[in-house]
Amino acid sequence: ASGGTDLTSCASRQSVRPASGGTGGSVTSQDQGEPGSIPTMSSANASIPALGPMGFGPLKLGMTSPQALATGVVSALVKAASTCQGIDLMAITSRSPGSVDGYLSSKYGVVLIEAAPGVRTPEGIGVGSTMSSVQAAYPGLITGQDRGPYVRVPGNSAAYYSFSYDPATNKVVDVSLRASDQDCFE
Repeated sequence: ASGGTDLTSCASRQSVRPASGGTGGSVTSQDQGEPGSIPTMSSANASIPALGPMGFGPLKLGMTSPQALATGVVSALVKAASTCQGIDLMAITSRSPGSVDGYLSSKYGVVLIEAAPGVRTPEGIGVGSTMSSVQAAYPGLITGQDRGPYVRVPGNSAAYYSFSYDPATNKVVDVSLRASDQDCFE
């Protein structure tokens, strides 16, 4: 199965996405030295933006529905629970039925963005990374009994990365960028 977040009651349950098979690569900035430049992957497809610290390419946490749709990154907004809409990203063309790639709150704007296939954080973490790589990249990683591992986003104290992983392989199966203030999921 592939796809993003399950729409059922706008909860934060993720569908498992298989590793994309990409090599990842290191992260660089499109225009180093320019404020606001978008971190990208320096691999075979250097046009793939990184997930974080503020969003995914032009899609930023906190954007309203019209702003998110105007980015060209969002293919659709989908009705979810009363306080939020699901976001479908153009970069994700295959998703499980009833799942979305992010959430948009009527109060807080965009509050969750799933990593599309091949996307990594600026620190190089994405689907297929080992949990030891996650821990090395994010020494402040927190693991809790009621949720998967998460960490504050370097460069954005108002957000955190959340990781899902397969305990059998110890590899990441899902990465999302989440706003700390939100009303769409627990």
